[in-house]
Amino acid sequence: MDIYSNKSNVEKNVIPYLEMTWIHNKNKLGVLLDDNLVNQSGGKNSYEVKVGAHGHINQQLSLRGSLDHEFGENSYKKSSLTLGLKYSF
Repeated sequence: MDIYSNKSNVEKNVIPYLEMTWIHNKNKLGVLLDDNLVNQSGGKNSYEVKVGAHGHINQQLSLRGSLDHEFGENSYKKSSLTLGLKYSF
């Protein structure tokens, strides 16, 4: 059974998604370089929300894109946009 039978060909091939992640760091990571200890900044907990879609334009060409935002303790913030194009031959 085709659940997309009432949709156009473009709508059939586009798949949106939402991803939410909790990152918990138990230990503060670091590295020792020539007697200097460099530790990871930020808190123990951070959170990420990502929204995006991927789909096929035709049998050979597909496109994907996502926007994500990560935030956490100590005013930690990071945002990114990812776009991708794939051609199969």
